[in-house]
Amino acid sequence: MKTMSNTHPPGNSGHGVERTELLEDVDFKWLMAGQGWWVDTGRIHTDPDYIHTMLDLASSTDSDVLHECAIHLQNHVPIGSPAG
Repeated sequence: MKTMSNTHPPGNSGHGVERTELLEDVDFKWLMAGQGWWVDTGRIHTDPDYIHTMLDLASSTDSDVLHECAIHLQNHVPIGSPAG
């Protein structure tokens, strides 16, 4: 007889935060695409100048959803200071 345990289902090792952050990245990418801007999600996490530019573009739109998504992204991406 199988019993239920309080463990994560197969394939889910408790990485809910990482999944949430990935979904926020994807949401941001597609919301930006809707505004006509292509986003390289890999650069979001490695290039402070790039993420600053993307967040500035997002804040210049009339999209409240994009503004909210940008705020969430800003909270989990190590932004640092842009060069220059």
